[in-house]
This record gives sequence, C-alpha cells and structure tokens, in this order.
Amino acid sequence: MNFKPEIKELKLSETVFSKRVTENVQGDIIVPDTKGDIARILQTDAVAVIDSKDVSGGRATVSGTVYVNILYAPQ
Repeated sequence: MNFKPEIKELKLSETVFSKRVTENVQGDIIVPDTKGDIARILQTDAVAVIDSKDVSGGRATVSGTVYVNILYAPQ
C-alpha cells in the first residue's frame, strides 16, 4: 500500500476579550477644497485592523488602525 501524507497549516484562535467596546473619538475632518463643506453626515462605517497584540500578566494590549468611511451631504 502506497501512503502519501498531506501537510496542512493549522491555525488556532484564542479569544482574549469577549465584550463589545464603544469608544467615542472626536476630531476634525479636513475636506478637500474641491468638495463642498459637510452639511450633514448621512452614514459612517469603520473597520478595525489589528496590527499586533500582546497578552501577558492578565492584560491584553492591542495595536491597530481604524479605517473610517463617511457619507455626507455637502452644503
């Protein structure tokens, strides 16, 4: 009998924090001169991308980037 084993990657995930966190962020939005000023924000969407994480001593530190899309009505 001819047996050929297959080697595949095994990925494991570990949940380090299972609650939802909401963080209010304030800042200025710079709109290019070619676009109209913001009269009303219609919708916002954000995607968080985790760049690194460290879990030690019961504490989790996460670093990442948040990409925000803003749909607005100009003046």
